[in-house]
Amino acid sequence: MMLIDELNLPEQVLKTLEEHGVKRLYPPQEAAVRNGVLNGKNAVLAAPTAAGKTLVAELCMIKKVLEGGRALYLVPLRAIANEKFQEFSKWCGLGVKVGVSTSDYDSVGYELEKFDILICTNEKADALMRHGSSLFSKVNVVVADEVHLLNEPSRGATLEVVLTKLKKLAPPPQILALSATIKNADEISGWINGVLIFSDWRPVPLKEGVFFGGVVEFNDGTFSIVEEHAGNAAVDLAADTVKNGGQALIFESTRRGSMAIASASSSVIAHLLTRQERRSLREIVAELIASGEKNKISERLALTIERGVAFHHAGLSAIQRRIVEHGFKENLIKVICATPTLAAGVNLPARRVIIRNYRRSEGGIRTPIPVFEYKQMAGRAGRPKYDVVGEAILVAKNGKEKSLLMKRYVKGEPERVESKLSSENALRCHVLSLVASSNEMTEEELLSFFSGSFYAHQQGGYVKILPAIKNVLKFLLDHGFIRVLNEALAASLLGKRVAEVYVDPLSAVKIVNGLKTMPLSEIGYLHLICTTPDMPRLYLTKKDYPFFHEFVENNKDIFMTEIPDYESDPVEYEWFLSEVKTAFLLKEWISEVEEDVIVDFLDVGAGDIYRLVEIAEWLTYAASEIAKTLGMTDETRFLRKMQERIKYGIKEELLGIVRLEGIGRVRARILFNAGIRSINDLKHTSLEKIASLPKIGLETARKIKDQVSSEEKKRELKAGGLNQVKLTEF
Repeated sequence: MMLIDELNLPEQVLKTLEEHGVKRLYPPQEAAVRNGVLNGKNAVLAAPTAAGKTLVAELCMIKKVLEGGRALYLVPLRAIANEKFQEFSKWCGLGVKVGVSTSDYDSVGYELEKFDILICTNEKADALMRHGSSLFSKVNVVVADEVHLLNEPSRGATLEVVLTKLKKLAPPPQILALSATIKNADEISGWINGVLIFSDWRPVPLKEGVFFGGVVEFNDGTFSIVEEHAGNAAVDLAADTVKNGGQALIFESTRRGSMAIASASSSVIAHLLTRQERRSLREIVAELIASGEKNKISERLALTIERGVAFHHAGLSAIQRRIVEHGFKENLIKVICATPTLAAGVNLPARRVIIRNYRRSEGGIRTPIPVFEYKQMAGRAGRPKYDVVGEAILVAKNGKEKSLLMKRYVKGEPERVESKLSSENALRCHVLSLVASSNEMTEEELLSFFSGSFYAHQQGGYVKILPAIKNVLKFLLDHGFIRVLNEALAASLLGKRVAEVYVDPLSAVKIVNGLKTMPLSEIGYLHLICTTPDMPRLYLTKKDYPFFHEFVENNKDIFMTEIPDYESDPVEYEWFLSEVKTAFLLKEWISEVEEDVIVDFLDVGAGDIYRLVEIAEWLTYAASEIAKTLGMTDETRFLRKMQERIKYGIKEELLGIVRLEGIGRVRARILFNAGIRSINDLKHTSLEKIASLPKIGLETARKIKDQVSSEEKKRELKAGGLNQVKLTEF
């Protein structure tokens, strides 16, 4: 292996690497260096998890930054962005400014230009481009992490458009694309005009196999006997791992499945813990309880953690996920039972990865997962520095299924990465953003852009995508988002604003039609945004159906969209009820119903609430901007208030005080009930009285009073005519 001393990098860089345990390069890293990535060559680095792809990106970025350049690191998920921010912060000691930005899509991002290394989600980068940010013209190297997600149906097109735009910059930045092992990595490298560094090397060798009848058969011809006594194959495999000093990840296709297998595992794993481990796990449970969330899910999680097991899925809150991940990294939580989202998110390796269910439900039909998804999960096997080998094991129900799993997954190749840009849903958003980002754009210029896409690279041109582009242009013209001006395309004021606030034009059409045709009401409006393609829907269970059917029957007049007939179109009606359930959650939220009650009644997780609230707040902000653009004054005022109510989860009467940091929905209600209902009331209420109220205390009361005092000084300065610069300096 190449020693880092052989790299043509400044001494302080080499010293920082050594301080973090890097003394020599892994084979894929050495191959990347020898192929010229440190000299600015574009490249696709396709290698397994933990093979050191990120370090190659860091070396390229830090070299450019120390030469006076800037770097952009693109990721698909916020969790990865935050993880990379922590990872890259080691370079701050060299004076490098590292930043992360994953939200606020309606911003030019001037404040981001101070960073030498900026970590963005693909969507945030796209949003900045729509606003004409000058940031990209100053970037010298771009890293596209998880570039295989070009294949992702709902979000792959955004990454493709962002990279296509970056390729067209003059001069174009160096592009380094990182990927797990994929079948057609050569196509991606050809698209970005880069070299391909392909490797199947791993720091911890991986064995893949199938478990059936008490025996694991591995792909290398070896076998492993596992004691069966729990009545559950996944539990037996996990217990066998823990007995031998390892940790296990069990992947299940559903949340319910992950929680059920966690409960089943915990009763077995509890007997394998030391006294010190039990004591430490009780401390983790205490931290979980202190986080303030108390509902069926948190209670169930606390019970399994106390026994050395946890579950992990999107229904958990960010705090709950952080506690679980930290406990696993500390080797206190021995087993995590997770949905597949974990495989594409944070870096949590384990000695043994167990795939209990290789099917998932899509449209009510159970279908096998792609080979690539299996390989992503399998790639988590093997903890560097702890394990000499990692094991990925599929569970078979019978001999026939064992043969199928061995052939399809263990010995199978991942699917090709295919462009998803030809979807009209994707094109609708990106065609509008392209037209809106220029004063005028001819159809030839628009098609020229698509000729540089990954789609065109794969298909030999844009001819096959042309009908879809024509359909999208007609849609945008028919709804007034674009117009023909001087034989060119130009965005209307509405079209430009819709592109800037980063919503699907179809969402904008639904919102505008709803605002124009029906009187505004809370649940009516909330349901309206739940009909848009930008809003995810909650799953409708059998027990939900009668409740929400009765709710609709009793509230027919409040909906701003047509109600399907449940007898003639039961499928459409059930979809409508899922929209109503989602809107009902938001209605409960802004009615100040406690989170625990919402979680228990609707059978959701705290993470679901926060995710839906965040999207609903953004859509409501977008709706208010659309209404403002159309001169709808009353609707704009209603939507501005609704946005803040969704943000904080409050009734309208609390808007006067909830904006202060540290108050929130619970404390705002406590203050309001105590007669403190405005900033002025807070000003004239003693520190002691505020501190004496439940759930506030002296420290929080001081912060509140300090903010009130600061607000008062700002008003005085403003009244005195001082400009914003002086106000900031003050």
